[in-house]
Formats: sequence, structure tokens, C-alpha cells
Amino acid sequence: MLANVNIITRNPNDLPLGFAAGTLGTNGVRELTARAALRFDSSAVGLTASTSRDGGFDSLTQDAAGHDSLRIDRLALRSQSRIGVRSTLSVQAALARGTAEIPFIDNFQLTYPDRRFEDVYAGALWTTQLAANHKLSVRLDHARQASRQSWRTC
Repeated sequence: MLANVNIITRNPNDLPLGFAAGTLGTNGVRELTARAALRFDSSAVGLTASTSRDGGFDSLTQDAAGHDSLRIDRLALRSQSRIGVRSTLSVQAALARGTAEIPFIDNFQLTYPDRRFEDVYAGALWTTQLAANHKLSVRLDHARQASRQSWRTC
């Protein structure tokens, strides 16, 4: 299962200029997140990169070394700009890719049927204040999800 929660939803104006965090745990769990923000006259840009890995949790695999780990790498870019007095433009882009090892293999397979995945998102929101009680917003979004699972047999 792949989860990508709130990685692209924070306003770049609310981000600290720099941030880094890491986690180490049992079963090879390693997570690292780095975030940077830049502010210009009427614009703010935020970039977040993170990686998550584990060594797997299944102790009943057919392979004594285990083969059920998960690796996910994420990158998110977001910006917000004021265009004139009445308009703003927000742009977001995110990429998540990784590998989920599949722990089961039959006697005829030469390789594990590991699943490689990639999620891509890009979006923009332009908003303008037409009057005191009227706004116009135009939003464009693109999302693509891909998953590839292959293996070799004899």
C-alpha cells in the first residue's frame, strides 16, 4: 500500500527556511525528510524531499534472508505568488516512486515479482478577486500513477 499524505498541501509562506528530520527503527526502518523554503518580494517557494526504507517485517517468507522490504522516495515542490493586487498563482508538483518487494516466489521463477511504482502530480491554481464578494478561480491538475511488476521464469 502506498500513502502520500499532506506532502503537497502546506502553503510555502508557512514553511520554515530549513528543516531536516530522521528516524531509525527496528527491521531496518530508516526515514529522512529535508525541507527548504525561499521567499521573494511577492512569492514563496518550498521544496521537500524524503525517503523511507524498511527491511521488511515478514518472518515467514520462503527466503531465509527475507524479501518484503519497501522503499519510497518523494519530492514535492510548491510555490505561491501574488500577481498584482487582486490575483494569486499557486503551483504544486510531486513525485513519489519506489519498490515494494514481493516475498513469494515459486519453483519456476528466477526473480521475485517485485512491484515498482511511480506517482506524479502537477497542479496550478489561479485566483483573482473580481469584486468585494466575488472571486474567480481556475484550477488545472494532472495526476499519473504507474505500477510495473515483472519477473523471469525458467
